[in-house]
Amino acid sequence: MMRATLILVLAMVASRLGGSGAGVNAAESSASGTRVTENNVRGTAKYSNDNYGVRRVQSIHKSDSPEAAAIRQELRAIEEKTQRSQTGFNVDPNHSVPYDNHPWEARRKMQEGNGAAQSQFAGTFFKPMRIRFETKSLDDMRDASNAAKIDFIKNEILPRTASFWSQALAVVPVSGPLRISTGELDNREYCGDYEFTRVPSEHISQGIEGADLVLYVSGTPSSRFCSYQTLAVAVACNFDQFDRPIAGAINVCLSTVELNADGTASPAVIQDNVDVAIHEVSHILGHSSNSYRFFRDPDTGEALTPRPFSTRQVTCVDGVSRSLILPADNTMAFVEASNGQRFASIVTPKVRAIARNQFDCQSLDGAQLENQPTGADSCTGDHWDERLYYDNALSGVISPTTNILTPMTLALFEDSGWYKANYTQARISPWGLGAGCDFATGPCIATDANGAASVPDYGRGYFCSDKAQKGCSSGHTHKMGCTINDYYHIVPRDLPDKHFQYFDGLPTLGGPRQADFCPLFGSTYEGLEAEQLDCRESTNANTYNLYSEIWGQDSRCIESTAGEGRCYRTACVQDIMALKINVRGEWLTCQYDFQELETRVGAGLLAQTITCPRLSTVCPDLFACPFNCAGRGICNYANTVNGTVRPQCECFDQKDTSPGCSDSLIPDGAYLENGNGLFNNLEENFFDPLIAVFVDHPDLWASASWAWAAGLLTVFFVLLLCICSSCLPSPKGSQKY
Repeated sequence: MMRATLILVLAMVASRLGGSGAGVNAAESSASGTRVTENNVRGTAKYSNDNYGVRRVQSIHKSDSPEAAAIRQELRAIEEKTQRSQTGFNVDPNHSVPYDNHPWEARRKMQEGNGAAQSQFAGTFFKPMRIRFETKSLDDMRDASNAAKIDFIKNEILPRTASFWSQALAVVPVSGPLRISTGELDNREYCGDYEFTRVPSEHISQGIEGADLVLYVSGTPSSRFCSYQTLAVAVACNFDQFDRPIAGAINVCLSTVELNADGTASPAVIQDNVDVAIHEVSHILGHSSNSYRFFRDPDTGEALTPRPFSTRQVTCVDGVSRSLILPADNTMAFVEASNGQRFASIVTPKVRAIARNQFDCQSLDGAQLENQPTGADSCTGDHWDERLYYDNALSGVISPTTNILTPMTLALFEDSGWYKANYTQARISPWGLGAGCDFATGPCIATDANGAASVPDYGRGYFCSDKAQKGCSSGHTHKMGCTINDYYHIVPRDLPDKHFQYFDGLPTLGGPRQADFCPLFGSTYEGLEAEQLDCRESTNANTYNLYSEIWGQDSRCIESTAGEGRCYRTACVQDIMALKINVRGEWLTCQYDFQELETRVGAGLLAQTITCPRLSTVCPDLFACPFNCAGRGICNYANTVNGTVRPQCECFDQKDTSPGCSDSLIPDGAYLENGNGLFNNLEENFFDPLIAVFVDHPDLWASASWAWAAGLLTVFFVLLLCICSSCLPSPKGSQKY
């Protein structure tokens, strides 16, 4: 049998040689349209600073995860119980933070006709915010079991968090010691709560030198704040005469800090903890439902919500009517979606402009807040909506793959009037980038002609409709599975509302609750953790690499006919505005979203079709406007230069010709300026030339393939001679007489 098979194989080789005058084979013809002449990067690439690198899945939630609603309720009670929250006025009217030249003070003096103040106003400027930590309460918790964790928090997490916010936000600097007012302290001595830090008396009497913001860090293992695997909670506890937060409390739940046996942590673990700390500090700085009512006009300093505050009757996002103190309509407005769901949006100028630019939808009222608040009895929530801003660091639930602090969050701080933002510290989110108004306002799942759930075109690559489906994360950094839960089996049983039911006859199915139950690519599979599905991590390479995948910093997840996403090297190229994907050493070109490209993998034996992603998700620095135009312009996604579409900011200030309508330094984008440094370097193993003998036309054979063919023919003829000789009659032996 083996001999017959080998003869058949050799006969095929002979037939291939005999057909050398025939046309190019079908496999080559189908792929010829995707052949390019570039491969390995040899030129100098421009890559951005990625502050959010390799991630890991862990059982740590931000304090605002759904499981921690009770914690958010405790924090809300702390914020709302003060006289300031109820009236809009500080308890101690004589408490004033010293400023040499605050623009709002200068403006008031100018209006009073003080000529000297005009020159002072002209010299006013913002400087990077100086953050100081007071960690005595944390150190007081030190013992043998947690000493390494406390050192980790103090030496790794806090400095990185302070560095980030100091670079991201500037304030009018305090000109002298920053004194803390007892009027805003719990029992006139604790920052936020009696279980947090007791403010040192010298901070009250003498103040803190060289600080614009003081953060009091504690480590109380309180059941009120440290249940549900919460890492940390934070709340503001002191404010200046213009309502800017000048002090806040952070309570770290040391039991949830996970370190190696030697007290160290991997870069991924460090970044996870820093991300959560950055998130919590943002609540102190003003990203909180209690803070929005204190926002001021950045130019005039006038309160956007009139003082004293007054209550008004409003129907909240949960459908319950409540009498509450809320921000004025020029800051936050309630809207009802087409499906009947009520939500609140931040409608301040810069936030509204960036929300519109993110989705390329200039009719949006603003940026939607979570419509399923992560705090019990909350009317609006404290975070961006998970459905629209899934991978945003300031949404309510931590993403298993990517948590991005976006220009929209920095715009919120600018719209408060208290800060100037450095948009270089932000990154554009790939989620819904340029996907249009339908993505922002339409359903995530539709019904096809057969009545089955399907993903609309505007949601392709973001949402999914089959739990068995495997794809890629929103930024294509990770392989991910489709998240669909059966809420009938989740206790307490809280089924999706009718307008969030997407599967006909299966009302208990849905994606993550915070994302309006929209199924999306957010689950790991095959028992792997998220970091093991990260295409950028070279240690994730498979031993048996059947699909010719490459893992590394330049690799991204690409959907394929193999049934799941595959990891291949990619390059964003500016001069041709395209995405390049490298498969087995050959660079293929994605010229438009969801373009299908034919290739061969597994030493060339297997045909595979890969589907190009939305180009904006892998190359946001190319296919969107810098900083989403920083809230100071409109992103023209249809702008054309020499026949090529290149999105461009159209600044509201016509004199502003900066690329991002901002004086923030635009970092080098994550793209190549051109493809001159890319060359094909087709990968070839020992048997590839042999495979070419059977799949390629002889005109395309390399010398190695001809050698294989010659060797096979030699073996063929030797075997043929052996077979023929075995068929000849045996000679008769000679007889002896």
